[in-house]
Amino acid sequence: MTLLFRTGAGRLLEVRRDVLQTMWAFSQIDPEATEAGGILIGHERPQGETVLDRLTTPQSGDRRTRTRFHRSVDGHQDLLNLMWLASGQTRTYIGEWHTHPEPVPSPSSMDLRSWRKHLKQKEAQEHGLNFIIVGTSVTRIWHAGYGARAVTLIGETDTEAGK
Repeated sequence: MTLLFRTGAGRLLEVRRDVLQTMWAFSQIDPEATEAGGILIGHERPQGETVLDRLTTPQSGDRRTRTRFHRSVDGHQDLLNLMWLASGQTRTYIGEWHTHPEPVPSPSSMDLRSWRKHLKQKEAQEHGLNFIIVGTSVTRIWHAGYGARAVTLIGETDTEAGK
């Protein structure tokens, strides 16, 4: 099963349910749970859809606290490189995800600064990037184009942690 969202550029983002379920496993339901995150990996369909069908999960070099997640580069990049090669160079970086210890997540000022930094990189040039925050009740998805200062909320779904 998949969920479809329309980006600000009118393109479709297809999110596979198994990818969401992997994220939901890190939902901060437990009061002691730390933030988790990783990168979003997908591919383009000939019809112009972006398919989010892979992700990375927390790696040993990541820094995680109750209210902060800092993704290390190395472990996530190594996994992305493996997926790129295994897919015949079709799967690529399409964004970032992390959790928040709140029911309906909103990006923090630190999140927005990080997202703007990613949006200036070459990976964002063709179709922009997607950003997902998993809250304890709702998972929200944002999109922005290359170099954008603002991100657009393109959809949300219930967080189904533990279901």
